[in-house]
Amino acid sequence: KCFGDRDTGAFGDGAEILPIGTMLASYHIKGSVTMSGAPLSGVTITGTGIPNGATDSLGAFDIANVLEQTNYTITPSLAHYHFEPTSASGTLTGPATHNFTAALDEFSVGGTIVVNGEPLSGVTLNCTGSGSATTDANGQFVLSNVSYGTSCTLTPTKEYYSFEPASQVIAVS
Repeated sequence: KCFGDRDTGAFGDGAEILPIGTMLASYHIKGSVTMSGAPLSGVTITGTGIPNGATDSLGAFDIANVLEQTNYTITPSLAHYHFEPTSASGTLTGPATHNFTAALDEFSVGGTIVVNGEPLSGVTLNCTGSGSATTDANGQFVLSNVSYGTSCTLTPTKEYYSFEPASQVIAVS
């Protein structure tokens, strides 16, 4: 049995009854994921209310056969990346397109420089390709916004000082 208003097609809980023989169209939800303007492959597109998908070698995804009137949310994910926007959602009334921009996750790298157990301020630490930092009164330094996957040579310098080791390779992974 079905309880509701036969004339309006509404159930008591607000659900809609479609007339017998009503067919819903199916559409595609498409889009792309890029990083610095280049396509990014291997990104998983997780769907709420729809099947999951993934980007191909051109950074494109295509989720097919999604029924009209489907409420959906899609969220891109790939280890060590973040995305803008973080997700996209809607109610499907026709083909939909959503594009995302990716960036590598960023971290801070820090440490302390000491001489004979005492902190040394004013030491400049250069990290090839990732910038530089200077130690504070406590001998501490922080390199900010170092991208995941970065490998650089960290070299300390200060007039009248030499350091052992003279440089050190660091990798953010």
